[in-house]
Amino acid sequence: MVRIPPCFISPDRITPCSGPLSIVQENHDFLALFKPATLPVHPGTGHEDCLVSRVMSRFPGEAFRPTPVHRLDRDTTGLILFARSYPWLRKMQDMWNSNLVEKIYLAWVHGKWPCPEGPMKDSLVRRRDRVTACTTGKPALSWVVPVLERPGMTLLKIALSTGRTHQIRVQLSRRGFPVAGDLKYGRADRVNSGMLLHCLSISWEDMRLSVAPDWPEGLMPPEDLTRQGPGSSPQ
Repeated sequence: MVRIPPCFISPDRITPCSGPLSIVQENHDFLALFKPATLPVHPGTGHEDCLVSRVMSRFPGEAFRPTPVHRLDRDTTGLILFARSYPWLRKMQDMWNSNLVEKIYLAWVHGKWPCPEGPMKDSLVRRRDRVTACTTGKPALSWVVPVLERPGMTLLKIALSTGRTHQIRVQLSRRGFPVAGDLKYGRADRVNSGMLLHCLSISWEDMRLSVAPDWPEGLMPPEDLTRQGPGSSPQ
């Protein structure tokens, strides 16, 4: 498992921005948030509004500045965890690196998925702003389960065993099944709802957090995938 890079951006370089936050669960150890599409996690060139700046605005003066435990791409929606203490951040890093955290995604892809459930294995390398498959790259492993079919599309449930940049998007695209709405690795056409990739759930120890996507009604996943709430046991 790849070590999770904590957000060590100096607070002096981040401008707090007031904006809506959708809090899934909150306690003294962590914040679990729903990240909407188009909102980046971190500040960058050309934008100050981001999830980190909104959290900073909502929780000023914290003894430990709430810090993202992991990353989501700008156009990916779903669960993201912020640590509220350094010991909890280190604990989650150790668990993640020991493959003790389960992270499940949902993705609508173009095409009819031809296989039953099974692994996707690749070696991936990042070159500038793109990730490609390469024999000298780092190993990337995902487990895919087809869930639903619609004309020309398939809904997949994907469990990550590694956490490479753009991993799911690249692995699906190179197999000929790009994520719907993915302009970087997919087709030039954009679906009305944006990129249909969603972090559905994160589980560790006896905790399972889950949040449904905000997709159009005809593209929503079955309720049994999303109805389990905070505190339920991992499966």
